[in-house]
Amino acid sequence: MATYQRLSKRVWRALGGAIATGLAASPVIATETMTQDVSVLVEDVSQLAISGVGVPSFIISSADTAGGQPAVAKAPYDQYLQFTSVVPSGETRTIQAHLSSPLPTGVAVRLATSASTGSGDVGVAQHEGAAESGVLLSTTPIDLITSIATGFTGDGDTDGVLLDYALEMTDEVGQMTTGDYLAEVTFTMAAATAP
Repeated sequence: MATYQRLSKRVWRALGGAIATGLAASPVIATETMTQDVSVLVEDVSQLAISGVGVPSFIISSADTAGGQPAVAKAPYDQYLQFTSVVPSGETRTIQAHLSSPLPTGVAVRLATSASTGSGDVGVAQHEGAAESGVLLSTTPIDLITSIATGFTGDGDTDGVLLDYALEMTDEVGQMTTGDYLAEVTFTMAAATAP
């Protein structure tokens, strides 16, 4: 019995020492690491919209005084060209405008824009200012906004590029005839290309 108690005391002392040593040592925590792929696909994006009120329209009517050039009245409107663009690295887009059909003889339409504003690289408006300084529209596409990379104008009521049209008489005004004419202005955002 005494041997058992002695052994028992020795075992308890050894066990107590081991426990004390174990408590003083840093705990070993088992860890495991794994990974998971997260995929992000950025697509080529090219979107256009026109926002605002009214329709650009003009009425050619009586001159201010007899013998004068016919007067041009412009209906009130407030319209903005809005766009979103995502392009590959180092590439840009251009927005072009053209008429769907020729205007009647004796008149021409000019289009001026405000500066391109928004988030990101929304390009450079080529014909900023009042419509009198804008580009003369025809059935041949002409650059309206260039150097558009990845960016967007915003989609609020007055976000985007303000479109300002003006009607002017040409040298052929003497050949103008009466009628109700309609020509659509087509805006095209070209595919992204390297500069």
